[in-house]
Amino acid sequence: MPSAVRSFIPLAGCQSLPDSGPPVATQGAVTDGDTGADAPPDTAPEPVATSERAAQADEPPAPPADLWQRIRAGLTWQAIDNDVVAAERDNYLGQPHYLAVVAERAGYYLHYIVEEVDKRDLPMEIALLPLVESTLNPFASSRSHAAGLWQIMPATGRHLGLEVDWWYDGRRDLRDSTRVALDYLEALHARFEDDWLLALAAYNSGKGRVARSRAANARRGLDTDYWSLRLPRETRHYVPRLIALSQLIAQPQH
Repeated sequence: MPSAVRSFIPLAGCQSLPDSGPPVATQGAVTDGDTGADAPPDTAPEPVATSERAAQADEPPAPPADLWQRIRAGLTWQAIDNDVVAAERDNYLGQPHYLAVVAERAGYYLHYIVEEVDKRDLPMEIALLPLVESTLNPFASSRSHAAGLWQIMPATGRHLGLEVDWWYDGRRDLRDSTRVALDYLEALHARFEDDWLLALAAYNSGKGRVARSRAANARRGLDTDYWSLRLPRETRHYVPRLIALSQLIAQPQH
């Protein structure tokens, strides 16, 4: 097993969600040394009403106790594979400390992001985007002045209503930046015909660039899906990088 995956797996169990509550005692439970055969009639379990049984059956299952298990359960893009995705997987596995670093930072930020992604019923892969963008570092900045967990550009932040001034930069705020980033991704998803790969490409390189590339392909009679477009080098690797990371998390033993 590659060293990066070995270092990641022990950390996967460290981040736990709050308990769902104290255990409920079972009616009619047999105590130690008591077979129940001689129990007096008044200790027999009360029959459960039909309506109560139906209500119990309708209760949703308890969420996984471990955050990484919860993320794995929601990942659905593992079947997307090609040479570019494979190369990005190899790139991650060539960085023996990457997964250990992001697993440690996940304890501060990832639970909140997963909750927000779940509330909006978005693909769980979207919760992993800050790992690709900033390695879950809210103080990360790029040469193009993108900042925060979601690496939001200054103009994009202002357009989306983020407060940015000398005292406060909403791009570095966990709650504000997550809200704005998910709003923007949902808008891009709707703009590009409910195609998440195109939405992610537009998040990285701009919706105008993706739209122009699609229009150029359409004029030539070519496909207009993400894999067929002529896009900047960074964008061509951006989406495969997220897919590769989701595969490592979904199938660490592999």
